[in-house]
Amino acid sequence: MVAECVAAHTKKPLYPITCGDIGYRPEDVERHMESHFKLAHKWGCVLLLDEADVFLAKYDQTDVQRNGLVSVFLRILEYYSGILFLTTNRVGAIDDAFRSRLHLTLYYPKLTKTQTKEIFKRNFERIAEINSDREKNKLPPFDYKDSELKIMDWAKETWKTLRLNGRQIRNTFQTVLALAEFRAKNRSGESSNPIVTRKHFNIVTNAAIQFNEYLLATHGEDEHSMAGRKFVRAIRYSPSPELVFTGFNQDDSDSSSGQDSSDESETESDSENTDGPELESRKIKSKGKKGNESKHGAKKR
Repeated sequence: MVAECVAAHTKKPLYPITCGDIGYRPEDVERHMESHFKLAHKWGCVLLLDEADVFLAKYDQTDVQRNGLVSVFLRILEYYSGILFLTTNRVGAIDDAFRSRLHLTLYYPKLTKTQTKEIFKRNFERIAEINSDREKNKLPPFDYKDSELKIMDWAKETWKTLRLNGRQIRNTFQTVLALAEFRAKNRSGESSNPIVTRKHFNIVTNAAIQFNEYLLATHGEDEHSMAGRKFVRAIRYSPSPELVFTGFNQDDSDSSSGQDSSDESETESDSENTDGPELESRKIKSKGKKGNESKHGAKKR
């Protein structure tokens, strides 16, 4: 979602690709990546390579093909001049050679209660946009206004136990809308106004919880514990207060560096991290012309 936001902010199209679009043999990766890079450059796109684990993996002395794959990807990455996002939630598996080739690496903690509420509000705004399109197509709009406050209360009540990320919240809303539309159909197949209720959110999230509990019973540990045991992600991590990025919209001059930062930082009581962080790492690479700083704020190294 970060790549989507950057693309929207810079008014550039988002060009998402996956490992399946590139291949797994070094010769295929080189050919396909160069093709995608040329198209992204020609169209002025923000390029997104999601779940780039296989290309970022550490060298393995017993796997020559994978080493060749990583070497090819490193070389191609070195000379790409556009905006490229690489995402992975297997941070511990990243080869150290990539660090010097990435202009900015971002760590994302789990959403606070305030952030979760804001994402819920944005998804309700999205429903209003969907309703506008549905009315143009003579389809009954979703009725959600009467339940919006109750659903927001539900989001606050379940925040600590669910700890949904942005993608999960978006997917939950999409499933809830589909469920509401299904229930609005009468036996003749005609649709009345689909009504979005708090009960729909309970149904969708309970199904996810049930599946997670099944996985826990199967593996004997949850995914975070398993990732920590394999040194793929940290089970518990909270960044030092001085490393938290705040005050981007304020004066960046050095004269403000000596001020008390307590007014700038978000000190919410709802930002507990007892369940561990959102263990997902976003990798950004952006290059401008040599010797200059690109308009996106990332310096060319």
